Amino acid sequence: MTFGSAGLELAYFLSSALSADDKEETVVTLINHYHEALAHEGVEVSAAYLRWSYELGTVSYTHLRAHETLR
Repeated sequence: MTFGSAGLELAYFLSSALSADDKEETVVTLINHYHEALAHEGVEVSAAYLRWSYELGTVSYTHLRAHETLR
């Protein structure tokens, strides 16, 4: 088992799996499902923190990808 930011993991996964056409409702549903799965496994993280760290992660990955395309 490893420890890290659940929101950053979620941002990485969703940024790769979802298209730009996917609706916010889909993202919210997936974040809520992930939160429930974490809670089921005993991970204590608030839904608000998970959403915040997800949003932070999407900005981070967007920035990283922009730099990768400059190479």
